[in-house]
Amino acid sequence: TEQRIMDQRLKMARAELHAVNLSRLPVLSLNALYGTTGMGTTKGNSFFDFYPVGYAGIQLSVPLFSGGITRQKAIAKKIELDK
Repeated sequence: TEQRIMDQRLKMARAELHAVNLSRLPVLSLNALYGTTGMGTTKGNSFFDFYPVGYAGIQLSVPLFSGGITRQKAIAKKIELDK
């Protein structure tokens, strides 16, 4: 059981080191929404109208400077793996 726990910890530490290294890369995100909204009174639906609503967006996040935190996290994970 202890061997399995240690194997899982090692596997998790490797995954965390990989995630820290990937955090240096730019991220491109795309988001979109489409739907309808109703405006007016609901009594008898006499003035209740539906209007389409939608938007689309794109976001680019580029890490410029993290103050050396990313490098320090990577070094700490490497030491943890060596242990």
